[in-house]
Amino acid sequence: MLTIRSVPRAQTEPDEASRKLVEALVNARLLTTSGSEAEQQVRLAHQRVLEDWTRARKLVVESADFFRIRADVEEGRRRWEAGNRRRELLLPRGLPLAEAESIIARYRDELAPETVAYVGASRRRANQGQVIAWSAAAAFFILALGAGIASKIALDQRAAAVVAQRDAVEQRGKADELRQLGDSALQETLDNFTEAVQYQRAIAGDLLTRLHDRLQKASNELQQAASSIRVVSFSGISFNAPPDACDPHTIDAEPYLIQFGISVEKRTPEKSKIVLAPNSAIYEGTALRPTVSGNFLMQICTDNIPASYTLRFAEPVISVSFMRPGIATPTKSGTSFPLWTATALSQAGEDIASVSEGHLLRVFNENEPAAEARTYTLRGPARYTPVSGVRFDSNPILNGRPFAAFSALVIERLAFAR
Repeated sequence: MLTIRSVPRAQTEPDEASRKLVEALVNARLLTTSGSEAEQQVRLAHQRVLEDWTRARKLVVESADFFRIRADVEEGRRRWEAGNRRRELLLPRGLPLAEAESIIARYRDELAPETVAYVGASRRRANQGQVIAWSAAAAFFILALGAGIASKIALDQRAAAVVAQRDAVEQRGKADELRQLGDSALQETLDNFTEAVQYQRAIAGDLLTRLHDRLQKASNELQQAASSIRVVSFSGISFNAPPDACDPHTIDAEPYLIQFGISVEKRTPEKSKIVLAPNSAIYEGTALRPTVSGNFLMQICTDNIPASYTLRFAEPVISVSFMRPGIATPTKSGTSFPLWTATALSQAGEDIASVSEGHLLRVFNENEPAAEARTYTLRGPARYTPVSGVRFDSNPILNGRPFAAFSALVIERLAFAR
């Protein structure tokens, strides 16, 4: 879903024509402004401007991947900047960097300069890593070659010593002894030299072969991982289906999830429901800041008590990611989220990994931004440990009474890799 967000007005007015266009949209109340004149921000007046704009709807459909990738890249950039721009916080080689570079190539003018710089820094780091790998290979090869040269020098010195010994013997008139000693020593020298050269060639060849095999294996694993990722963005949903009895603005989530091999189990309280809801039906679309499709997976009718449910995969996966949407602050009372924990389950039903987040409260404050969307990932303790399901536990109670406007975790997107 195309998302409303504020941007500095200066970025929207690179020239006089753009300035006049922005001024006209502000006067027509299609754009709103906020902040001081020097740091003024602009944003669309309402989400319905996009929903009723035919071209915008077409762009949303055609550019779903763009907005998903941009959200992930900008989230990574914020972590990078907050972490003093440490190299390990840049995008890694592989699918994340390839996706980021794809939107830079197609939509550079629509991205913030900081985001473009972040992707560029990630590419430079990836290139440096590749150069280091090949440099290490070259260093090993040179080392092996140097060892071979050193062996040859040592053998040449030994041969010279033998020749000197033969001259001394000849001077003493021991021709027969010289011939016997020289012939055997020279033959031994030639044999040793041949053996040393063959050994060094074998070492260098084996090193390069193993390095090539490791690079080929890493490339194959990367391609396999990219082809096995499935994304569940809750898009393309018709809310004309019979509504859930617990909330007339939602529909049962399981018929949609089953298309992806996911079933719902072990709901508590038992009467609670796992549903899909459009953003417009959740506090009139003012409490959440969608970044993907604008539809959410939720647990409702929990009576504001601790609740949980499990998503079970028909086939085990090796990792599961999900996005908690951004939280808006439309009123002075703000928006609150419950404490929650997501736990990966083994095929035997045992807990093998977990992530969590404490109670969140965002109140209206022009100087404090709303909580941004965040993606969490679960995987087993060892590489390729199978994950058969994820249990989501939520607790809206704080200091003995219900605290959160949302009684359970809200999920905007799921992704899993096999």
